[in-house]
Amino acid sequence: MEHVDIINALIKLIDNKTGLLVVPSGTTGNKPDYPYVSYTITSPYLAVHRGVEQEGVFSEQWECVVSLLFHVDNDALEALSLSKTMAQHFKTEPARQFLNDRGLVWVSNDGFGNRDTFLTVSMERRHGFDVRLRTHESIRHTEEEDLETINQIEIN
Repeated sequence: MEHVDIINALIKLIDNKTGLLVVPSGTTGNKPDYPYVSYTITSPYLAVHRGVEQEGVFSEQWECVVSLLFHVDNDALEALSLSKTMAQHFKTEPARQFLNDRGLVWVSNDGFGNRDTFLTVSMERRHGFDVRLRTHESIRHTEEEDLETINQIEIN
């Protein structure tokens, strides 16, 4: 599972529920029209355990945390409502099934709260939360060049 696949699944899920544009945080260029959602991958790789290796295949479950911010122009209650709606949606069966179909499992929402920022002439209202997702990955590595072998030992 690549991070682009995780982000694409989140974008589609948010768009299906809210119809809002989802963009990466901290990018340059023109800001989208309000309201919109921005994301940041805050923890890209959290190993759930050491993984298992059998017959040349390494398998593990890992998690990542994505921070979602709901941006609106000067309406704190709208930002709160959009954020809460999406946070609750992650807990529903349709959302969990949507993520499962894409190889993801919703683990939790954390850090739900106000994340307002003061712009030069106005207040941008932002409310958000961090979503933690889990996935499974298997990596095959049975190629000869992957393994260092000792062919001969000399003892003096």
